[in-house]
Amino acid sequence: MPGKVAYLTFDDGPTAAYTPQVLEILRRHRAEATFFMIGQQATAHPDLVKRVRAEGHAIGNHTWSHPNLATSSAGAVTDELRRANQGIGGRVRCLRPPYGATNGRITSLARGQGLTPVLWNVDSRDWTRPGVATITTNALAAPAGGGAPTILFHDGGGTRTQTVAALPGVLDSLARRGYRFDTLPVCR
Repeated sequence: MPGKVAYLTFDDGPTAAYTPQVLEILRRHRAEATFFMIGQQATAHPDLVKRVRAEGHAIGNHTWSHPNLATSSAGAVTDELRRANQGIGGRVRCLRPPYGATNGRITSLARGQGLTPVLWNVDSRDWTRPGVATITTNALAAPAGGGAPTILFHDGGGTRTQTVAALPGVLDSLARRGYRFDTLPVCR
């Protein structure tokens, strides 16, 4: 499909409180997204993992328990990735390291498990809970380094009511700018 593409990404879920709300907003806007799931959360909410996939979204690995991989041993990194993949189930092709903390060692360990590391170039900073208007402004910022926006949001890891409230406006604004919403290609 021609035109501009934006990649919406959601970290730290799935959660019963917020992931269903995010999915409903995406459905209403005919938007696909990529969900970077924590293995512990995926294991606790297998119904949401299935729903995310069934609704056409991609799923990536966000580790088992959300440690800083850059300060973890190689064995701990490997275990975190393996356990998360098992908890998520199905085919998982990409990794978002927690905090965006990565290096060549993490990239090599991830690739050894068939995972491509993926970061973002637009940070909504929703995790700081700065208010709906600020999340919206941050999410609509020009991508760092140019290219298609890969926007970081969260559907877990804390109270995400502001994220849920900001999301429809972000989607509407980007659609008016000619964007369509797709899953990250490396995560399909």
